[in-house]
Amino acid sequence: MLTLLIAGHDTTIVALTWLIKFLEENPAALDRLREEHTEIQSKRKAGSSLTWSEVNNMPSNSEVRTHFVPAYNVRQL
Repeated sequence: MLTLLIAGHDTTIVALTWLIKFLEENPAALDRLREEHTEIQSKRKAGSSLTWSEVNNMPSNSEVRTHFVPAYNVRQL
């Protein structure tokens, strides 16, 4: 079981590292994500977090996932 947990942890770290690299190489995508996040947060109560539904419905979020996965050959689960 420990091996499975460590393997899952390593896989997540690698995917996040490639995502950070992708966003660093595509600052316009990062700016769009920030703008959408700020827009949604401005409509919510102060201090509340985004819901999964809101995150999944962010057009730029979907666009980044669509371009990031093939660019770095990361499989979606």
